[in-house]
Amino acid sequence: MTRIHVSGVSLLLLVVLIGGCTGRPKPPAEPTPTANVEAPAKTKVGAPTGDGRQIIAEGRAVPVRSAALSLPSAGVVVSAPVTLGQQVAVGQVLAQLDTRQLALQLTQAEANLATAQAKLNQLSQGPTAQDVAAAQQNIASAQAAYDKVRAGPAVSDVAAARAALTATQQNYASVRAGPTAEQLSSLAAQLSNARAALGQAQAAYDKIKGAPDVGARPESLQLQQATNNLNVAAAAYKDAQAHPTEAELAAASSQVQAAQASLDRLAPDAAEIQAKLTALENAKAALAKLQPSAGDRAVLEAGVKSAQVARDLAAEQVSAARLLAPFAGTVMTLDIQAGEYATPGMPILRLADTSAWEIETTDLTELSVAQIKEGMLASVTLDAIPGLELSGHVSQIKPYGNTRQGDIVYTVVIAPDQQDARLRWNMTAKVSIGSR
Repeated sequence: MTRIHVSGVSLLLLVVLIGGCTGRPKPPAEPTPTANVEAPAKTKVGAPTGDGRQIIAEGRAVPVRSAALSLPSAGVVVSAPVTLGQQVAVGQVLAQLDTRQLALQLTQAEANLATAQAKLNQLSQGPTAQDVAAAQQNIASAQAAYDKVRAGPAVSDVAAARAALTATQQNYASVRAGPTAEQLSSLAAQLSNARAALGQAQAAYDKIKGAPDVGARPESLQLQQATNNLNVAAAAYKDAQAHPTEAELAAASSQVQAAQASLDRLAPDAAEIQAKLTALENAKAALAKLQPSAGDRAVLEAGVKSAQVARDLAAEQVSAARLLAPFAGTVMTLDIQAGEYATPGMPILRLADTSAWEIETTDLTELSVAQIKEGMLASVTLDAIPGLELSGHVSQIKPYGNTRQGDIVYTVVIAPDQQDARLRWNMTAKVSIGSR
């Protein structure tokens, strides 16, 4: 309820004036002590009193330090190891999200950082003498192979390959043509002679074939030899007439192709030259990698920094999965439990330091707040604690006004000179600001 403080002098003057109007003199009134007088119902709470020296306002008790805490990341809460009203220390775990997936991501990020750092370290150490020597030898070998294929074959090698090709081509032509007329005539004459010789041997044999020793006689041997010679001559003539066969032509052709391939291999080939050149360039590039440039170092250093950032982000995500007490205090509200899903930014717990309290006004209008300055004396009474009056001073005037029931009201903070253990959050209070 709004109260107005009226001084004794003002009351005396009011009595004298009333007495003068009635025409009946009154004896002088005795000075009266300062008293609290109920204000008319139309007087707004928070308005100055008639003498303008004291302002009355409604307020509420609040802890000097408090925080509505929430988890910065979403997830399932695996533990909330505090209870309502519990005293907690600064840094104590208030809630914990499931971090199994985050832990795996952190492990991967740390492995990536280690790999990037190892590459940079290897670059900083530089190559060994053996590595450089091997790379230089590879360049020399590749250069020799490239020069050889580019220069082409020796003249003697080409001549020998061409002669071999010519010989195989001539052989193929001979096989393909078959025996000549002269060869056939000669074979025919040999066959005729063999027949004549067989006739003579047969006639000689017939003369003695009745002799008891016919098998031992030379005529028998001569007849056998003449028969064999005739068979050989007949076979040779027949064979000559059957040539060339498919097998002979295939064999001769294969010899020609092999000789041609040998000659072709000696001739420089554009694809082979390019392959040798590529091998040479690769060998030179391998040596260059052993002797990195400033650009190579910059790339690897950037890779390390990127991996460090990724690792730090993963570590931050793991850290953000825990809600820690930012200061020592009391758990005033608790709106989460294990198994529930936490939404980022949604308060799940309210923490307060209940060792120190202050009073915040709730209804000071813009007309009243203009008369208040920081440091002004004040007194506070609380409906819940009769007989308790706390002296204090204005410690802060919040600059932003809010609309309340059509009025713009400002919050003024009163710092009591002493604390009381019976104070509770949001207890209603009556605040008197200014001289009393």
